Amino acid sequence: MSEENTKNNSNNFKKVVENLHNKTKLPALRTYQGDMAEFIKEKNESVFSIAAKEKLRKENEEKAEKERLKKLQEETEAEKKRIEEEKKKKKEQKAKERKEVEEHKIVKEVKEVKESEVMFPRPEPKLPKKNNFKTNLVVGAVSLLLIAGGVFISLYVFRYVNTEPVVSVPIDTEIIPYNDTITLTGVTKESLDEEIARLSAKSGVSLVKIINSDGLPFEKSMDFFNAMKIPVPRILERTLSGKYMIGIFSQNEEMYPFISLSVNDFGNAFSAMLDWEKTITQDLSFLTKQIQNTVPVDPTSTTTNTNSNPNSKSDSFVWRDIIIKNKDIRGLVNKRNQAQIAYTFLDKNTVLISNNVFILGDISAIYVSRSIVR
Repeated sequence: MSEENTKNNSNNFKKVVENLHNKTKLPALRTYQGDMAEFIKEKNESVFSIAAKEKLRKENEEKAEKERLKKLQEETEAEKKRIEEEKKKKKEQKAKERKEVEEHKIVKEVKEVKESEVMFPRPEPKLPKKNNFKTNLVVGAVSLLLIAGGVFISLYVFRYVNTEPVVSVPIDTEIIPYNDTITLTGVTKESLDEEIARLSAKSGVSLVKIINSDGLPFEKSMDFFNAMKIPVPRILERTLSGKYMIGIFSQNEEMYPFISLSVNDFGNAFSAMLDWEKTITQDLSFLTKQIQNTVPVDPTSTTTNTNSNPNSKSDSFVWRDIIIKNKDIRGLVNKRNQAQIAYTFLDKNTVLISNNVFILGDISAIYVSRSIVR
């Protein structure tokens, strides 16, 4: 009997060993980072395109949520209106009842007063004698106070008028440090492109001040855009803080115009720039007068900078993600790796736009060192 048990146990053990050897290996663990990398590789997507799709999904969700909230608000307002009407009716009813009670009470009191006056007539009240001395004293005191107050106010006004006001000297600070200033007057939407293209500046960054019809520079970014009739996406318009800078970056006798904008909300500004990509080349034509740069085949390399002006009508430009000097840049480029316009975020509150991707990298380095006193 014991031999049979031993034999059965031996057979069971062999089966367990065979099952363990025949089992396949456990699948490798999946991670979010791995899935994301595999998705980007298979779908030929980029971080910007994924962000754009995510933005569209969020917009659809927000639209549905707004419609639901609007419907709920309408129902709430209707219910509130009905309750207010009921309260108003109850209030009017109570007021009417109270008025009837008060009228009845007044009639009763008048009747009682008339009966008492017939039986017990009221004696006529005696008027108090006028005290002329007290009246004159009060009038005199008030007059003296008015005279003293008038003298004090006159002296204060006289001193204030003759005192020269303190003039506060504003400190001129720009988004990006510069070493020269160029002033343009009488500029219109039609002449802006030519005026910018004809500029000649010193090496480095030059500030371009555009003067309005009153002889003053445009203080806020929307003042400039409205005067030059440049359309701006509504989302970007709402997030603009007002501060901006138009400039020229001169390098190797080449002039590269740029514009920087200060924003209040990075998320809205990023979304607005993606939307603006459809028309930004036409809207900011003063930056894209000439195509003046070529993106290298290796995006991380910044040792070459070829200037060209393609005239072929078959050139097709598409938006791509580029890395220049470790800076994430979004550029409109063609098949020959020529960039027409590009933009980047210097920080979460500053957008920089130019027609040269390399200049964006150079200005980014200057922006980092903006704390150095010019």
